[in-house]
Amino acid sequence: MINIDKNQMKLLQILMKSEDYVPLSWIQDEMRISRRTVYYLVNKANETLGIYAIDPIQNRRGKGYFLSEKQKEQIHNLFEESLVEPSLHSEDRVQYLICW
Repeated sequence: MINIDKNQMKLLQILMKSEDYVPLSWIQDEMRISRRTVYYLVNKANETLGIYAIDPIQNRRGKGYFLSEKQKEQIHNLFEESLVEPSLHSEDRVQYLICW
């Protein structure tokens, strides 16, 4: 399972839906967060993307943040893979239930 919080996920979803640069002010308004929080979320998201060998979110001063089509595809695949739960064998299910 990918280790990402809901705000990072929302940020990535905003960027994945956009075809062009997304201004910082628009992200602030959309997520109802401060400028500093946007910077923090971008840095945390970039750390997570780096773990999975995905290039960081692009930033151009005066334009905003952007994901390339390749990045979008990689992120999409990563989220799809993380949603698939591995099936447990019967012994594993018993042990899980005992621990639970």
